[in-house]
Amino acid sequence: MRRHYHNVPGLLPILSHRTTRIACSTLKYVALGEERQQELTEMVARGLVPVFFGGDDGRMDGTDNLRNMSLSKNKTITAEKALRRVLREYQKEVTQWMDSGSPNAAEERRQTRKFLSDLLLGTSIMRIRHYHTLIAVLDKQENLRQDDEASIVPTYGLSLRDLGSINGVDISTYKYSLVRTSKTHPISLVDDDAKKLDLSRVMAHIHLQYLQEQGQDSSTMELILSDFLTVVKDPALGISVRYSLPLFFVKLLIDQYGLDLTEQMAKTFNAPGPITIRRNAIRCRSDSELQSLLSNRHGIRSAPIVPAQWNYHRNGTDALNNTAYIQLVTDDSWSPSKSSIWSLSSWKDGYFEVQDAGSQFIVQSIESTFDNNGEFVAVDYCAGNGGKALALASHIVMQHQHVENKNGESSLTGSPVTATIIAHDIVSDRLKQLEGSLSRIGLQEAGSTVKILTTTNLTACVNGQGYPESFADVVLVDAPCSSTGVLRRRPSQRFQLNEDEIRNRFPELQLSILQEASKRVKVGGTLVYATCSICSSENEQVVESFEDSSSNKGDGMLWKPLLYAPNQNQEEQEQSNRKDFRHCSNLLPIRIDSSDGFFVARWTRVE
Repeated sequence: MRRHYHNVPGLLPILSHRTTRIACSTLKYVALGEERQQELTEMVARGLVPVFFGGDDGRMDGTDNLRNMSLSKNKTITAEKALRRVLREYQKEVTQWMDSGSPNAAEERRQTRKFLSDLLLGTSIMRIRHYHTLIAVLDKQENLRQDDEASIVPTYGLSLRDLGSINGVDISTYKYSLVRTSKTHPISLVDDDAKKLDLSRVMAHIHLQYLQEQGQDSSTMELILSDFLTVVKDPALGISVRYSLPLFFVKLLIDQYGLDLTEQMAKTFNAPGPITIRRNAIRCRSDSELQSLLSNRHGIRSAPIVPAQWNYHRNGTDALNNTAYIQLVTDDSWSPSKSSIWSLSSWKDGYFEVQDAGSQFIVQSIESTFDNNGEFVAVDYCAGNGGKALALASHIVMQHQHVENKNGESSLTGSPVTATIIAHDIVSDRLKQLEGSLSRIGLQEAGSTVKILTTTNLTACVNGQGYPESFADVVLVDAPCSSTGVLRRRPSQRFQLNEDEIRNRFPELQLSILQEASKRVKVGGTLVYATCSICSSENEQVVESFEDSSSNKGDGMLWKPLLYAPNQNQEEQEQSNRKDFRHCSNLLPIRIDSSDGFFVARWTRVE
């Protein structure tokens, strides 16, 4: 995945499940009065200014106060960073107005933090939609010669003349949606600090209205936007505006998947993803045991999900359906906003990890045979924080040492296999989370036959272990990518997408990494390539380039596709000239309960 976009420490319980829910939920803040909500909205508006317009270099101007930020510079910040600042500002002010002795004080603080995060992150995510809604409101207001008092949202005296591009919304890209305004009101850049703040205020108020009208059959905001978009004949622009996605990205998806699938994915990008966990077989021997533990110890309900109903763009269905994935049920008794999943004693004791079903499927795609008489060696070539390495360790134990029968009972199938997993990444900080988890999941206990080594220098590590150049039974390349398959998990990611990166720079890097990593696979070993991208330029095109380069290099390595569906139209495929992608699986995020978007390809080295 794209390694340099990380969840914000301390905000993960908020962001992991709520970052997209905030764009589609109804506001319920019983403990907060209207006046207090207005004060908090003003705080959010100030926090949004550097998100939309830039204005600082990542620091406050000495006072560490939102009201004293300099707007003289142009560097924008992410919404997550802005939220951290707003929460710090709130924490400083909370003692000035809240009665700590009040019986509702704790609930007020919880609702305040929720209000701030919902409003700031939600406004940021939906900025493309809300900016066009503002244009529609101002257009309607000027055409009808209404004043600000008659507007459905306060516009703070702004007119169409005051609008211009903001971070993530390039007005020039959407110029043909401004037919009714551009003739008389040329759009210019917003360059006045006061107007930047006013615009941020309006955007926050539009999101408040948007949230309050969710679920209504004919909301005012939806009617205004729909009416405005009737002048647009391009369906790509309609999806871009309605779901707040970059226009180039929407066009790319339509070219690749068609209009209907693109809109289905666009909807899921603004909806909450499921909380899926993976049982750690080193600590816990069955899914039923884990579910009972979650219920008895924490009161958390969970359900095994067999994803037979999910939609796949290509292959992988049978392999994915062989496993049930445990999803946690959020209800009145438990949700991440009430209790962080990482604070649960069952997680601290190493019984499970939080991991999307698609991410788990990547590890399950390995399907290697473990030799009782020798050592199994695997390399996680782009390990990052080590989620796949931990999953692989559990997978080895689960596949070799015990299996779960239909009654949920576990039995041993053989003596423990000796396995070494080398987790490699060029950035040492990315490996620290993995290193801190080894003891928790049971890999540093006496008698453990599975070990994980971490390294930033694979060659030195290999030499130190006495391995030859091509030594690994499995090499997993979870390559850096655009992360377009996991947009619902990363609220600011959509505004950091770059077309040249997706079409050119990432594929070049991915191919280079895959070619280099493939040298470590021994004859008979397995090579797995994966991304969390849904863009073919980073997936199928990289696979084709790798196969073409491998067949022409003459370096003695020969690769055979490891098929997901070996009997599926095999004769027809062999008799045609079509490219065979049966060794690839593309999971698409087109349902709220489905996995995120992932791509997997795999080969066996035959010589």
